[in-house]
Amino acid sequence: MDRLSNDYSDAEIQIRFSGSRDAMSGWSRLLAKTIGFAAIFMSVGLSAQSISPQMMEQAKNLPRAQQEALARQYGVDLDQILGGGAENTSQEIAIPGAPLEQNNTEDDKSEAKVSEIEKEQGLERFGISLFDRAVSTFAPTDDASVPDDYRLGAGDNLVIQLFGKDNNQYDLQVSREGKISFPKLGPITVAGLRFEDARDLIRSRVADQLIGVQSTISMGRLRAINIFMAGEVAVPGAYSVSALTTITQALFQAGGISGIGSLRAIEVKRGGVSVASFDVYKLLLQGDASGDVRLQSGDVVFVPPYKGLISVDGAVNRPMIYEFKQGESVNDAIIMAAGFSQDAYRSAISVVSKAIAKSLPTVSNIDLSGSGSKGSLLRNGDVIKVSESTDTLKNAVTLEGAVIRPGVYGWEEGQRISDLLVSVDSDLKTTADLGYALVVRQKNQRLDIEVLQIDLASAILNVESDDNIATRPRDKIIVFSLAQVADLSSLDTDTDTDANEATDQRELLLQPVIEKLQSQARSGEPVQTVSIDGAVKSPGTFPLTDGLTVHKLVAAAGGLKDNAYISSAELRKLYLSGASEVLSRYEEINLKSEIELAVATRLGSRDHLHVRALAKWNPTDSV
Repeated sequence: MDRLSNDYSDAEIQIRFSGSRDAMSGWSRLLAKTIGFAAIFMSVGLSAQSISPQMMEQAKNLPRAQQEALARQYGVDLDQILGGGAENTSQEIAIPGAPLEQNNTEDDKSEAKVSEIEKEQGLERFGISLFDRAVSTFAPTDDASVPDDYRLGAGDNLVIQLFGKDNNQYDLQVSREGKISFPKLGPITVAGLRFEDARDLIRSRVADQLIGVQSTISMGRLRAINIFMAGEVAVPGAYSVSALTTITQALFQAGGISGIGSLRAIEVKRGGVSVASFDVYKLLLQGDASGDVRLQSGDVVFVPPYKGLISVDGAVNRPMIYEFKQGESVNDAIIMAAGFSQDAYRSAISVVSKAIAKSLPTVSNIDLSGSGSKGSLLRNGDVIKVSESTDTLKNAVTLEGAVIRPGVYGWEEGQRISDLLVSVDSDLKTTADLGYALVVRQKNQRLDIEVLQIDLASAILNVESDDNIATRPRDKIIVFSLAQVADLSSLDTDTDTDANEATDQRELLLQPVIEKLQSQARSGEPVQTVSIDGAVKSPGTFPLTDGLTVHKLVAAAGGLKDNAYISSAELRKLYLSGASEVLSRYEEINLKSEIELAVATRLGSRDHLHVRALAKWNPTDSV
C-alpha cells in the first residue's frame, strides 16, 4: 500500500486535456478533480493512513459536498483524511442563506466596532448592533413574494400556467437579449419591464393568439446580481446576491458596519454617480424604510466614516451614543434618545462641548421645558446630561413615625392636624405617644426650619384647641412612640431590647431634625436645641420650640420615671459675660409646680435640665 501511495504521488493524479491549462473550463477542472479524488479512495481502500500529503492537498481542493459524497461512497472518515476537526477542513462553497466563514474572531470583530467615544463614555453606540451577526449571503428564498414593481432582467424565470383548451406549464428564463421563448407564441421581450406589466403583456398575447386558453404568470427563480460593498463595512468586497436584495440586506451580508462607519449617510453609487442615500436612523426610530432601495447589478454600497457622535445620558429613556447630522440640535438628540424619562429636569440640561484649538472644554445649560425650544446645534463629541428633578413636593405634607399610614398627603387651604389624623384608634399605632408630637416647617427661602410641639391627643380630640394647628405646604408631622414601650411591628422577637426600642425610635426620628437645627445656627441666631437627662424615660437633645417650658421638655423626654425626685431639679443656662466668656448659671426648679402649671419656666438655647432620682430607691425590697 505504501508503494501504491508513492506511485500516485509521482503521478500527481492529474488528468490533462489537450490545449493549455488556462483554457480548461471550470466544469472540466471540477470533473478532473472529482475523478482524481475517486481514484485516490479506490487506491487506498478503507485505509486513511497511507494517503500522501499530495493526495490530501488535492482532496482539499474539492467542494465540501463532493468530499462528503465520495467519503460516504468509499467508507472513509472524511475528518481523518483531511486532518480531523474544523481546523484543517477546507472552506465550503457558499450557498444561499448559509453563513460565510470569517478570518477574524468574534472578539476582534466586537473590538473593531467600539469607537473611542464609546470607551470614554461607557455607553453603547445606537444602531451599530443591528448588523452584529455572522456574515451571510442573506439571499431570499425562491418562494419569496415578488413585488409588482420588480423589473425583470436576464436570468429571471417566469412560470406560465396555461389552462382551458390547452393545459401546459412552462418555466421560461429571460435570455441575455431580454426575451423569453414562448412555445406557439415566439419570443417576447420582457427585460426592463415591471413584473406587473410583463404579466399583462403575456396574458394579452395568450388571449389574442391562443383561442380558448387562459394563463397565470408567476415568478420562478430570481436572477443573481453582482454588487460591491465598500467603505467602513466589516468585510468589504464583491458579492453575488439575489435581485431583491436591499441596502440593509447587503449590509447584513457584509457583516455590518465598522466602529467608525456612518449609519446615517450610506450611499448607493451606480456608474460612479450617487443614486440613493439611506439613513438607518429613519428605519430604527421612525420605521421609515423608503430609503432602503433595491440594488441593481453593478451597484456599489459605500459606507463613509461618521462625521460626528454625541452621547446622551441621565434621565432619558435610551441613554446611548448617537450619530448626528449637520444642523441637528440638542432637542433632536433628546428625540433620538426616545425622549425624557418621567423624572427628567428639563429646565437645565448640561451640554459639555469638546475643546476647540487651544481653548478649554465648555459647559452650557439648555432649557427645553418649553414646547418650541430646540437648544443649540450639536458638535462632535458633545456630552448631553439630563439630570433628574427633585423629589420634593410643592403642595404636600408628610406623616412619619407611629402612624398607621405614613407617607405623603396632599395639602389644602385650611387643613389642620385633625384633618390628617382623624381618629386615635384608626390612624395611630397603639404605642403612639399622644402627649408629644412635632411639626417641622420650612420658614424661609434659605430652607431653614422651625419646629412646633403639639399635644397630639388634644389636637385630635379637641379640634378647637391650640394644638390643632393649621398645616402649611411641605410640613412634616412626626409622631413618636411611648418611651420604654416596644413597637411590636418593628421588633425582632429573638432580642430582649423591648425597653429601649421606643427610645431608639425617638432618637432616630429626631436625629435629622437636630442636625438641621445645628447646621443652620449662625452668629446672632443660636442653635435651637435643649437637652435633658436623669430620671426621665427618654433623655437626650430636643428641638427648642416656641414657648418651650420645663413641663413640655419633660413631656418630650417621655415623662418622668417613677423614681424621679420632683421637688427639685437642676436647670443649667449658658450666658455670655462681658469678657466674651461663656459662663454657666444653675437654677433649682420645682418639677411639681411645673407639672401642675402653677409655674411655667421658659427655656432658651442650649439649656439643660437634670432630673434627680430619689435616694435609696429600691422598689423590689431586695438586697
